[in-house]
Amino acid sequence: MTSPGAVGGRTTGRRGRVGGMMPRAVRDRSTEGYADAATAVNEGLRLFAGKEYEGATRAFGAALTMSPSEDEARAARYNRACGYVKLNEYDAARDDLIAAVNEHNLKFKVLMDDPDLDAFRSTTQYGEVAAAGSNTMVNLRAEAQEPFRFFKLYLFGGLAAGAGLGLFIIGTRLVKALQGGEGAPDLTETVTNLGINTAGLIAFTLLLRGELKGREQIIKKVEREEELGRLGVTLGDGEKSVLFSRLRGSYRVFVVAGSEEHINKTLASLEKYKEKLTKSKVVVLPVSMDKTDAERGDLPFGQRSRRSKASKTTEMTAAAAAALLGDDKKLKLTPVDVGAWQKWIVNQVELSGFDPTVRDVFFGVAKNGTIWKSGAGIPNWAKMFEELPDEDSLQGKVTGV
Repeated sequence: MTSPGAVGGRTTGRRGRVGGMMPRAVRDRSTEGYADAATAVNEGLRLFAGKEYEGATRAFGAALTMSPSEDEARAARYNRACGYVKLNEYDAARDDLIAAVNEHNLKFKVLMDDPDLDAFRSTTQYGEVAAAGSNTMVNLRAEAQEPFRFFKLYLFGGLAAGAGLGLFIIGTRLVKALQGGEGAPDLTETVTNLGINTAGLIAFTLLLRGELKGREQIIKKVEREEELGRLGVTLGDGEKSVLFSRLRGSYRVFVVAGSEEHINKTLASLEKYKEKLTKSKVVVLPVSMDKTDAERGDLPFGQRSRRSKASKTTEMTAAAAAALLGDDKKLKLTPVDVGAWQKWIVNQVELSGFDPTVRDVFFGVAKNGTIWKSGAGIPNWAKMFEELPDEDSLQGKVTGV
């Protein structure tokens, strides 16, 4: 339960059928009994706590019509979205969450951690929210990967600004020193200080530029990882489809991509590491890089495109990968929309500096969603597992690998 200024509480409100808004008569009745938006939000929280989700969503909807403050609007939007999730109205929840993130500055981490959104995080609508709030998520994860970069940017920026200001002051003193006369600064000392400040300005500017370039690179890396997180996978024998990001925090994933022959050889090379796979909570996702039906052009007459489905080869290699983990069907991963996976892999190959014609590749995805290893061909599994920190080790917890 939270106050209107917070967002952890839960409420929802069923949307009307007319243009996404409730009819006027309903809107008028919905505000009866509420002195202001804060009262409506608190009533919504009370109803949500009592599992009266429809009533809660109406209360939150009423709050949004009563000139709410920024905190009240954020709480109403977010909690109403949670209510929509309880009512299985995922499209409505998506709309409210996008508004809460983009219009009311809701921190995306709240969406990631809230147990009331567990069911929603397995839907395609969550992927749409993640895409809409991608800048927030990217910045959050970039800062987590390099927590001291902001401090260094602030430090080098401040020092460069100080050196620039000092250079300006020394420049005026140099003019006076060159003019000479009574009270003029010592020319030798002024020239020396000029050189020191010039060198400092150049050095700090270069350091600042390097940090900015480094931040740009890490942002691009995280953006690619977020794109990966929005791709879909099927768990088990087609029982449940989720976003790849749902595996974060639970499993490390080796994405093995390429021809059927390459995938089979790679899986065979893992046979002797079955125990390590289980102990390290590693699962394998095979992605066939064979051409999809859409690429071959054999689409039905009149159909311009279609979502690429898993081929028989993909199903077989997914089953083989699951067999490495004791044939646990829950750990059988199959890519959803193979064409989208292939596109991501091709782009990642190019960005990683590999030979652009290479398609037999692998990517090691850490528990925190970062790509910590990648390469062409079959990995050196012995070295990979040697470098992989233990599940409960301090290194594993700190690095997120």
